[in-house]
Amino acid sequence: MLPILVDSSVWIAFINNQESRETTLLTDLLTEENTICTCPLIFQEVLDGIADNRDFERIKKNLETFDLLYAEPFTAAIEAANIYRLLRKNGVPMRKSNDCLIAYYAIFNNAYVLQKDGSFEQIAKYFPLKLL
Repeated sequence: MLPILVDSSVWIAFINNQESRETTLLTDLLTEENTICTCPLIFQEVLDGIADNRDFERIKKNLETFDLLYAEPFTAAIEAANIYRLLRKNGVPMRKSNDCLIAYYAIFNNAYVLQKDGSFEQIAKYFPLKLL
């Protein structure tokens, strides 16, 4: 079983019933025996956009059923900053430094990333980030 870290870009599209290659793949992954993972930042990014209290509680409970990837917070912050800095040094603009932190969680925990955000493809060119 592969650990698969599902980025907030995919979760948000999935919650909003937006069809894409990634949401279809997520649907398939959820019906198979895979280890779907999340991390604190993804958890927050998904829940940030939920306005209705009932929806918030329902989605929070659903997210809590997935494996939570851990990393020591200060080490994760430093390593994410190093990812960001190396990318910038190589002329790769990063829209969100949060993607570097999510990438670090995946690399540290040896998880694949399911994403709809081109930032992860850029990171994977320079770091051992595994994408689906």
